[in-house]
Amino acid sequence: MTTTASATNTSSSSSSSANKSSRITLNANFDTFLKMLTTQLQYQDPTSPMDTAQFTNQLVMYSQVEQQLSTNDKLDELLSVQKGQGTNTALNYLGWVVSSENSNLPLVNKSASFSVTTDTAPAKIAISITDSTGKIVRGLSMDGTSGKTAYNYTWDGKDGNGNQLADGAYKITVTASDAAGAKITSHTYTGGIVTGISTDSSGNALLEIGDVKIKPEDVYTVHAPVVATDSDSSTNTSS
Repeated sequence: MTTTASATNTSSSSSSSANKSSRITLNANFDTFLKMLTTQLQYQDPTSPMDTAQFTNQLVMYSQVEQQLSTNDKLDELLSVQKGQGTNTALNYLGWVVSSENSNLPLVNKSASFSVTTDTAPAKIAISITDSTGKIVRGLSMDGTSGKTAYNYTWDGKDGNGNQLADGAYKITVTASDAAGAKITSHTYTGGIVTGISTDSSGNALLEIGDVKIKPEDVYTVHAPVVATDSDSSTNTSS
């Protein structure tokens, strides 16, 4: 399981560092400005005092910049808290079976489950599974059921020659067509048991299903894993 200790927001850290640097520069410039102001006031001609309006305007500008930097600091803190809460929410999915509309198919323990829905009942459904190199490792074609628009499948991880493939992330492509051969809009949902939580480069939480990662907000269904018994029999699409 991936630990969540690395959930520190990289972008927030960069932003905080930038704010810190800007604040140091601002303070240095402000100190210099005050020294110049007091020196000029000290040596001004009493009979022709200088116009202090410009200095006043600059003081106001410095104050506005200081307020903006403080606002940025608070926003960084809020973002950090929000993303921390996102990770805590993601932890609730550990051990549960989730699915999302996704073409990434996780093969875990020689098994991968997916489902297909279509806008109208299809006559034919063609399924193509490819590996990380883009090579087609399994092709399936089956008839649709009259009036049925939702189908569930399980792949045993074997290629077209019956060879067992390694666990990992695969790609699935589904093409549904009607009796005339016209393409029907379809939706593919893949998933499995959430075994870990990780974060992306921006500190956003991700659910790990084998080698596939999905965002919590992309979860379509959630249910408890089915506990297998000795009397259970399995059915898959590779037969």
